[in-house]
Amino acid sequence: MITRPTTVRILADVITELEREILPLLPESVDQIRLQMIMTVLGHCAVRAGHETAWMTEEAVEYVDYARAVLDATKAVDVRDALSAVTPFADLRLAAVSANYSRASEALSLALDAAMDAGNDDLVAQGEQLLRMRVANEQAVTGASEYAGR
Repeated sequence: MITRPTTVRILADVITELEREILPLLPESVDQIRLQMIMTVLGHCAVRAGHETAWMTEEAVEYVDYARAVLDATKAVDVRDALSAVTPFADLRLAAVSANYSRASEALSLALDAAMDAGNDDLVAQGEQLLRMRVANEQAVTGASEYAGR
């Protein structure tokens, strides 16, 4: 019995079962590689499930802070409008967090455009740093690996 039935735990148990019970039954190396690729994807899903909500909410706060700084400096109307669409993270269901993260990402994108249009090198550098952080987080969450044969 699983005493803590989190998505992470369930996926880890599925991977263990596939590895112990199914993988040895596959005689062909091609089939074994295909199953190992599936297990890798499941492992990445487990990592993502364990951190996804925190990752999106933490990043969104930084995106909004940046967009506000750009708005203060540039008075860009599209940045103001994008910021007004971002809501507090009261609903922590994944779909709601993801939708709000998307709105915060749009505010980041428009803010970086406004900073570039204004020629504000400091704000551009801050926005580029946020983009680097985003890529690093995505790589950490997805495992940043290439799948064999793809």
